[in-house]
Amino acid sequence: MKRTGLVAIGVLVLAASGLAQDDKRARIDVENYTIDAEINPDTQTLTARAAVRFVPLEDQNPAVTFELNNALSISRITDDKGQNLQSSRNQSDNTVRVTLPGGMPKGVPVTLVFNYDGRLTGSEESPIYGIKFAEIKNDFGFLLYPARWFPVSGYTADRFMATMNIKVPSGFTVIGSGASSVNAGVSTFRFTNPSFPGDIAFTKTPPVRNQNDGLTTTVI
Repeated sequence: MKRTGLVAIGVLVLAASGLAQDDKRARIDVENYTIDAEINPDTQTLTARAAVRFVPLEDQNPAVTFELNNALSISRITDDKGQNLQSSRNQSDNTVRVTLPGGMPKGVPVTLVFNYDGRLTGSEESPIYGIKFAEIKNDFGFLLYPARWFPVSGYTADRFMATMNIKVPSGFTVIGSGASSVNAGVSTFRFTNPSFPGDIAFTKTPPVRNQNDGLTTTVI
C-alpha cells in the first residue's frame, strides 16, 4: 500500500461551485461507497457499479435524490436485496430520484446499487458549465469528483468513505489519492477517513513521481 496524490485536483474540487441543492430532497448522510469501474480508452467509455450506503436523517421519505453525470445512462438500480427500484432523471440538474417502496425510516442505514455506463469524451456538457471534469482519451484520461461520475449526494458538503476499484487495459497506469494497491490489473483506492474522494486519472505514459516531506505525488 502506498499514498499518492493528484496535483491540483484538490484545488479544482474546492474551487468548483456546486449545483444548487433542492430543499425538497430527502436529507441523508452518505457513509460509504464501493465502486467497481472499468475504463475503455478505445471507445472512451466508462462502465460502473456503485454501491452507496447512507443513513436517512428524516423519517419515512419515499424517495432519495443523487446527482449523476447526464452522459451516463443507468441500466439498473437495486436495493441491498437485489430488488429493482424505480427511478427518474432530471437532465436540467443532473439528478436521479430513486423511489423506495417501503420508505426510509430515520436512522436506519440504506444501501442502493447503481449500474450505469456512458461515453465521456470531454465534449459533453459538464455539471459545472465551462469546466471539463471528465475526459477519456485513447492514451490518457481523468474522472474527477465534480464530474459526478458516480452518484453524489451533498456535493462538497457530505463527507464519505470509499473503496474504488478501477480497471483499465494492460499498459495503462491508474493514479489517484488515498491508499492504493494493484491486483490482477485492477487498481484499488481506499479512503478510510471521511472526505471527498473520487479523483482518478490514467495514462499510457509512465507518470512522474515526486517525494517531498514523506508525501509521494504522482503526476501525469
